[in-house]
Amino acid sequence: MAWRFVKQPNGLLARFSDIVDNYTHVNMSTEEAISYCLKNEDMVDLQASVKVEAGVKDYGPFSTTVGTGHDRWDDCNEKIVSNHGPEELSKILKEIESDFNKKKVSL
Repeated sequence: MAWRFVKQPNGLLARFSDIVDNYTHVNMSTEEAISYCLKNEDMVDLQASVKVEAGVKDYGPFSTTVGTGHDRWDDCNEKIVSNHGPEELSKILKEIESDFNKKKVSL
């Protein structure tokens, strides 16, 4: 699986694809991320929970070592800038903020 969940600064999750070196989903709750795994990635409950937990706890690559809380986020953003330019990252960050604010209003 060439993708991972990443904890955003707002506490929600993003799905980062190593295929396109970009986020494919943003502002996902833990429940939404688990549901995504079950419906789209042919995972069972335990696999989905482990995949999501890795993002929530900011585990390092291929380990269960807890990161600083933003290691995955920083790494993914660096890949986006390197492959797509700073404008792409700026666009995504605005989308994340906009979607997050919409979710807050609807709650």
